[in-house]
Amino acid sequence: MAINFSNKKYKKIILFFCILLLLVAVLLITGRKNFAQKIHSAKEFITQTELKTFDIRQRMFAKHRTPVPEIVIVGIDNLSHEYLTSHFGAWPMPRGVYADFIDYVETQNPAAIGVDVLFVGAWNKNKEDDIRLAKTFGAYDNLFGAIYFDDYTRQERTPLKLQSNTKDKHIFNKNIKPYYYHNLRELYPEFLQYSKNLGHINLERSKDGIIRTLPLFVRYENEAEAKIPEYYANFALKILKKYIEKQESIKIEQYKIDGKNKLILGERNIPVLNSTEAVLNWYNINPLKRSSTFNYVSFKDVFRSMEAQKLNQKPVLPPDYFTNKIVLLGFSADGLSDLKPVPTTKLLPGIEIYATFISNALDGSCIKKISTNSTLILSILMFLITAFMLFKVKSSLINFVSALSICVIYIWLCFAAMQLFYLWLPVVMPAMSIVCAYIIVLALKYFFKSEDYEQVYKLAIYDALTGLYNHGFFQDQMRINYEACKRYGDCFSLIIIDIDKFKNFNDTYGHQVGDAVLRQVSQLLKSSLRKPDIICRYGGEEITIILPHTSNKNAFQIAEKLCKLVADHQFPVKKDLTVNVTISLGVSTYPDSAATIAEMIETADKILYNAKETGRNRVGIPNIIKK
Repeated sequence: MAINFSNKKYKKIILFFCILLLLVAVLLITGRKNFAQKIHSAKEFITQTELKTFDIRQRMFAKHRTPVPEIVIVGIDNLSHEYLTSHFGAWPMPRGVYADFIDYVETQNPAAIGVDVLFVGAWNKNKEDDIRLAKTFGAYDNLFGAIYFDDYTRQERTPLKLQSNTKDKHIFNKNIKPYYYHNLRELYPEFLQYSKNLGHINLERSKDGIIRTLPLFVRYENEAEAKIPEYYANFALKILKKYIEKQESIKIEQYKIDGKNKLILGERNIPVLNSTEAVLNWYNINPLKRSSTFNYVSFKDVFRSMEAQKLNQKPVLPPDYFTNKIVLLGFSADGLSDLKPVPTTKLLPGIEIYATFISNALDGSCIKKISTNSTLILSILMFLITAFMLFKVKSSLINFVSALSICVIYIWLCFAAMQLFYLWLPVVMPAMSIVCAYIIVLALKYFFKSEDYEQVYKLAIYDALTGLYNHGFFQDQMRINYEACKRYGDCFSLIIIDIDKFKNFNDTYGHQVGDAVLRQVSQLLKSSLRKPDIICRYGGEEITIILPHTSNKNAFQIAEKLCKLVADHQFPVKKDLTVNVTISLGVSTYPDSAATIAEMIETADKILYNAKETGRNRVGIPNIIKK
């Protein structure tokens, strides 16, 4: 059915939205700077609130999630730190111990080894250990070391040049824009010279300081060389790639991110953001006991097994403990400054963040966050659904309950989507859309209801044929004026009018002509009165006029004026028919002619009758009425 925009309801809707748009335009024009700042603040508030809803979901679901068993974390924890410091007499321990650890693990044929330790600068106490460790990193294809990019200027630190084999071949879609850096944390030269597989360990925090994602690629613009940016893969991503190549017996020549922002590694697709960050799906952890659900072993136990093997004694760990495993070595001790805040706990060892990504990729649980455009579409959809449903409901209470129910159901769906499909649906924007829909629908219903009230009120007080006030309104106004005059000692008058020989119009020309005559006489009289005067249809062809603060003499003069006005007027009732009409009038006044409302009406009616009896087209003589 076509919408009639001439309808008052739709006019009010259009007016409402026009005023809203006008207010927005005024804000944009008059206070662009402040308005932009407020918009930015609002955007930040929405972003931070959305991140908090993500954290709540992660804390709820992490309790029921366990990582894949293929990952073994070797943690240099508090006990290891104490044991090694006591054993070597100082910290840090000799770098030769790392080389021994790698050789020991490699004897068990692991799938990959990742060492999350930055070997910064040369340790001149034992140059041989430095060289031995560097050559150890060059000896194994499944061994991965760590590099760290930063933004120190060239004046503060001369940027290092990395080996060409450290760079990664890639094919990215046009929307991909990784984080980029201008400098590199200085590692000792031999380590950079011999190491085959180095991956960055940079982490990006949200504005609230919490780590929720892992940047899989960064861009390094070496200021010491030509300013050509190169791309470097994450430490954990390189380990994952090596593991997939071994398990699937394939060779991945280059990293590829397709048009749907999916990183393709063999048969696995990992969703990423435009910044190449992977949104992590966290696992259970007990922050009080500092216990992880990863397969975790203390470096102390590994070190003791290494020492036992040298002495041909029984080792602490089984001889095949690391076979076909992804082995990750990193710090987890409190005093070694590698604890990070994440959604599930305030202090998580950095090595577990990389382990979380690898486990997510292997069990297919990386979080997919929908795009900004999809968020906007979803918000508009929730707005329309809510508005449509609420328009059908009349009760304000049911409206509120319905809006609240829609909001709760949507939030539940967001939680379910993350738990079952690893999909990050936004909570805040669609929830705000539901609230906005509720408020706007409420406002529009108010407009509609006010118009309905106005229509009902008009039906209650106006006569449909003449447009004059009806008999009920006349009685109310008589009572109001009577009580006011009685209280303050004032006067008011009443004129009763009757159209002369009105029945003849109906009989001669038909009732439609009679209605036209009555309507035109009513409008002529109405247009000739003062603003405070009240004209009503009393019944049939009778019309009454209430004249507030008017004496009998003045009322009589007004009546005579109206009588002459009607008599002199030509009334076109049809296309080719014009008629003359006369009226008879009776006047009464409180308190001169009557002491009550009933007496006023009776007196005016009798005077009107006198006018008709004495020839019509005149005002009746008041002095013939005896009190």
